[in-house]
Amino acid sequence: MSEGGARPGPPIGGHRLLSNGRSLALVTAAAEIDWWCAPDLDCPPLLWSLLDHRGAAARWIGARYASTTGRPAGPSARGIVVIDGRRVAYRDGLVDVDGTACL
Repeated sequence: MSEGGARPGPPIGGHRLLSNGRSLALVTAAAEIDWWCAPDLDCPPLLWSLLDHRGAAARWIGARYASTTGRPAGPSARGIVVIDGRRVAYRDGLVDVDGTACL
C-alpha cells in the first residue's frame, strides 16, 4: 500500500490504449479510464487516477471485468463488464470532434 492507505492501481500492462494521434487515454479491463491527456499528449491530464487514487477517472461503479475484444491499442476499445450480475457491453473511443479530442 502507498501513503495514506491508497489502493494499488491495476498493472499498467492490463490497460488498453486509446489514441487519435494527438491525445491518448488508458482504459482498464473494467472499462475505467484512469489516464487521459487532451487535447494534446503534453497537456496536463484530465483524468489521472492512474497515479493518484483520489484523482479524476471515468468509471462505472461496481463494474468487474468479463472479457475484451479487438486490439490492445487503437482509436476504440470494446469489452464486457459485469455490473450487479448483468453483463454490459461497452465501447470506448477517442475521436476528434471539431478539432477537439473527445472520449
